[in-house]
Amino acid sequence: MLWIDGHKISGKLVEKGKNLEAAAEILNDWNCFAIQSGSAFVFNAEKRFQMGYHFASENAAKLIEHTMLSGNRLTIVAYGRGIAFAEGIAAFLYEERRIKVHRALLVYGNWLKKTPQLEESIKYRIVIGRAGKKHGSNGMNIPVFKSIYLEEKKLPGSFYKYNIYAYLNRDKYPLGFFIKKDKRPKLSFISKKSNQPALFWDVVSHAINTLETADSIFDYEHSTRAKLHGFFNLSYN
Repeated sequence: MLWIDGHKISGKLVEKGKNLEAAAEILNDWNCFAIQSGSAFVFNAEKRFQMGYHFASENAAKLIEHTMLSGNRLTIVAYGRGIAFAEGIAAFLYEERRIKVHRALLVYGNWLKKTPQLEESIKYRIVIGRAGKKHGSNGMNIPVFKSIYLEEKKLPGSFYKYNIYAYLNRDKYPLGFFIKKDKRPKLSFISKKSNQPALFWDVVSHAINTLETADSIFDYEHSTRAKLHGFFNLSYN
């Protein structure tokens, strides 16, 4: 798993740390490292995409080795401004090395409709966004290409509801929902004293489980609405 934090100033690889330990524990994937994209103050999505493409070209050997160790089923989790950076990495791997990213989780992005995307570079895109005009309903924070979309909605108290949708040939299908109780998701990850995972990675884990459950419906060349019929009332608690 590649973890790309779009809110870090310096661009570099990180192979150890509490953040990675938390992600690995919750996702059950210990073959992971982080990329601090250095895109915190780069507000243009196309520029961030180019930064990711360039980063991949300079670190191709490391990325290919990591992909092979992942059984050629590479997962990228990107946060905020790191999403365009991640799309750039995926584009390089596909165009220059013919490697397709198996799944990319795109979390709380900004102006995603303007983010460059090479559709073929990623098999499944799972998008996690927030409900409301500012974050979701105007469509600017939802990318053009996606497979699963989790829409976060604040409920009374400390509860958050995540509606799950599948996108198939640009059509939208409801798959269900799940509810979590915690503080607003933050990148604090795991507190070793309480041994409790942060909500952020717990939601990411649910998103992956959603994709694995719905995996059989994503045959893009032969899919029909009937294939989704059995998933309409699916929910995760």
